[in-house]
This record gives sequence, structure tokens and C-alpha cells, in this order.
Amino acid sequence: MYAVDGLGEPGCSAQSAPMTSGADQAAWIDEMLARLALPRAHVLGVSIGGWPAVQVALHRPERIASVIALDPANTFAPLSWKMIVVSLGSVLPGMPEGLRNRRLGWISGGIDDASEHIEGRLIASGMRDFKVSFPAPALPGEDALRSLGVPVLALIAGKSIAHDAEKAAARARTLRDSTVEVWPEASHAINGEYPERLAERVHAFLDGVENRQG
Repeated sequence: MYAVDGLGEPGCSAQSAPMTSGADQAAWIDEMLARLALPRAHVLGVSIGGWPAVQVALHRPERIASVIALDPANTFAPLSWKMIVVSLGSVLPGMPEGLRNRRLGWISGGIDDASEHIEGRLIASGMRDFKVSFPAPALPGEDALRSLGVPVLALIAGKSIAHDAEKAAARARTLRDSTVEVWPEASHAINGEYPERLAERVHAFLDGVENRQG
């Protein structure tokens, strides 16, 4: 398993060329898989990471065996006003640290202070100190999503602030080959709340894909 920091996001990956579209995001992921000599890869993305995972399956599907999207942002449903407030409020200059952390707490189902958790402090640091260098991801169109030719596992958090969970699930079910589940008690921080359950579910999905594809 390879855990990759997305280009244009806080992390160790270094962007050297402009990215203006989903096709550009797909290109660097495809190039990365080629450099790793991976002819078939299962791509998993969390939150905004679900968006490039879907984009590479749309634009560069040759190396993609499946996509796992964990409460993906702006992928199956538009961002909610609350998620937009959190995102904008966290990057505005001069935002008091306490208010920033309380707003970030909305992501995890309304915890009082995100700074009490190392994940919250890491997210806050990235949003405060890193300048994003590509346009906001565009919501994929209906026809684009229906054209996806790889199996997709979409796990939607019932208490997510990223989008309307039921609308996201309904749209994900229109895909040609999708397995969609809404986890009612999960927040947008689904990967931190249910790591063991997620690992079991993802492994079961991958086993099914491998058995089908031989």
C-alpha cells in the first residue's frame, strides 16, 4: 500500500506544473502509478481525496482496478454551506485560533475543540499555512459519473457536513458498478472514527473485485 500526499495539498509531494482540471489531477496520479510500476491499482480517497480518485478513473482508467471513496467531497453531491464556511473560515487571515478549531470541530460531528486531537491540529495547520495552488474541484456531471467503468465502493457518512448524505448516496448509486453504503452514525471524519470497520469493509470489497476480475 502506498499513501501519497496529493499535489497541490499540504504534504511532501512537490507540484512543478499548473493544474487546472480533473484531467490534470488524473495525469499526475497515472504518472505516479507508472513510476511505481503498478499496472493495476485500487485507489482510495478520503474527503477531498475522493475527488481525484474518481477523476483518475474517469480520465486515465487504464491502470485503475477500483475506486474506494470515503465520504468524498464535491464528488457525488455539492458541498454544503457548512463545509464551505469551515473551509473559508479556516483560511481567512487573522482568524482567531480558537474559532478556527471550533469550526473544524464541525467536521468530526461537532466536537468542541479540534485542537484537542492531533488530527485536528494537523488539518488546522495545513489550512492555515498552506496556499492551495489549483482551482476548486468541479462536481462531476451525471454523464461523466455514469461513464465510470471500474467498480466503486462509496461509503457515505450519515452525519457528514460535506454534503447531503442521502443525495450523495443516491447519485453514487447511478454509477454502472457501484456499492454504496450510508453509515448513519459516522461524521465526515469517518476514517478516524471507524478504522477497524473500514479496514474490514475495504478488504471485503477488494476481495470481491479481485475474484470478479480474476
